Amino acid sequence: MSIITPCTQTYILKQLSPSDLPQIMALQKKVIDHLSPLNKNFIVPKTAEQFHQRMTQWGTMIGHAAQDGTLVSYGGIVFPTKSWPTADMLIKPQTLPCCPTLLSVIQNSVVDPDHRKKGLHGELIATREQLCKTQGRTHAMGEVAAANPASLKGFLKMGYHVTHASIDPDDGCLLLFVHKALDAAPSSLKPLTTLSLDPVKAFTTAKELFNKGHRGHALSRTDDKNGYVLHFCALDIK
Repeated sequence: MSIITPCTQTYILKQLSPSDLPQIMALQKKVIDHLSPLNKNFIVPKTAEQFHQRMTQWGTMIGHAAQDGTLVSYGGIVFPTKSWPTADMLIKPQTLPCCPTLLSVIQNSVVDPDHRKKGLHGELIATREQLCKTQGRTHAMGEVAAANPASLKGFLKMGYHVTHASIDPDDGCLLLFVHKALDAAPSSLKPLTTLSLDPVKAFTTAKELFNKGHRGHALSRTDDKNGYVLHFCALDIK
């Protein structure tokens, strides 16, 4: 698969292979160790075998390397099948925006804490969207912890909308699901200016809004650490 030339010359964007697994594992540990105890469930640790499957059987992985060759980011993308429709996302198959063979799932967007705020997260998303298209996939989805506004904002800036919410039964993590149609113009949406809420503190209400067809389209940070409010919109059906 071809990889888009990165917009910055500071980093080398490349497709990852099994030979990169030691660096992937080391970066995963560094990022998890950097998380506060309350935010450890932002990332579900994966084994080297699981990463190997994602880059050789189920999809592919890309990442940025610094000039000295050190891996400073990685991101995976997997391609669902009829027998694996949600690609491990904790969402009901019947709520997917398309058939599984047209869907791609963006996973494991990780950036070294020392290399953040340099556009790497956005470039990981954009590059994987291009890879989706080469595989004939017309929709992309991702799963984000509701208490992780930095990651969520990255998706929203790239034109994704929050469409569903769920709770991880294993660790109780509140999850938001984002979606983007890759082969169409942006959906006709109208802002609901009076509908903005904290999707962590008001998770049940947010989930009910998603179930009614409302979408989260932007967020604003608050004074609280990691605090934010999600702004909702609705399909403009006339």
